[in-house]
Amino acid sequence: MIQPREQLLAQRFPGECIVHGTKGEQTMQAGNAVSCNVAQWIGERVAGVLSRTAAVG
Repeated sequence: MIQPREQLLAQRFPGECIVHGTKGEQTMQAGNAVSCNVAQWIGERVAGVLSRTAAVG
């Protein structure tokens, strides 16, 4: 079975990322997490929409 640390690394979380809780809780947190590259992609799209909206409004 993949360990919580391996799950986070597979989602591109930095190695120094600290996760608290039991092993089961850490696994749940990793499973519920949004990977860093997906969060960045979403943020860039939202920023683009907001900047276009501000330019219009």
